[in-house]
Amino acid sequence: MSTAKQRRAARVQKWMDRYWTRVRRAEQAGDPRAKFDAAVDLLRTALNHTDPARRARTLTQLTVAIASEAEAINQRYIAEGRTE
Repeated sequence: MSTAKQRRAARVQKWMDRYWTRVRRAEQAGDPRAKFDAAVDLLRTALNHTDPARRARTLTQLTVAIASEAEAINQRYIAEGRTE
C-alpha cells in the first residue's frame, strides 16, 4: 500500500474512532440527539473529503432514505391519530 493510502486509511480510522466514542458517550447519557449529531458530523467529514461524483451519489441516496423514513414516521403519527 502506498504512503498516501496509508495516511488516508489512518485518517478514516481516526474519524471512525472519534464517531464511535461520541456514540458510546451519547448512549451512556441516554441522549439520542447527541448520537444523531455524531452521525451528521461523521457524514459531513466524509462528504468534505470525497470527489464530487461520489458526493452527489451519496447525497441522492441519503435524500431518498431520509424522505422515506420521514414519510413512514408521518404515517405512524397519522395512524395513531396525532395531528400535531
